[in-house]
Amino acid sequence: MNEDVCEAIETQHVLAFEYGHEETDEGPGGCRVVEPHVYGETADGEELLRGYQTGGYSASREPVGWKLFDVAEIEDLVVTTESFDGPRPEYEPEDPAVEDVYCRL
Repeated sequence: MNEDVCEAIETQHVLAFEYGHEETDEGPGGCRVVEPHVYGETADGEELLRGYQTGGYSASREPVGWKLFDVAEIEDLVVTTESFDGPRPEYEPEDPAVEDVYCRL
């Protein structure tokens, strides 16, 4: 478990991180700016982060919106000094993708 992710959720601080650096048809990954909402793992033990991306790179070419991140692919994670006001609209605390929740808003 990444304690920095839980700290960011508990204190409502924005995360910045590099994500998706494998070369794909869309090109390499890049920096993401994310308001973290739920962090935990799947039934298979894969750690996931559900967050609202507010800026940065997106392979889908949609840099703003709800995203699900594989924590194993996150690099250079920084808890920024920027805070956010709380859950975004359409936030689902009982995220079906995350079976064992470490922390959430």
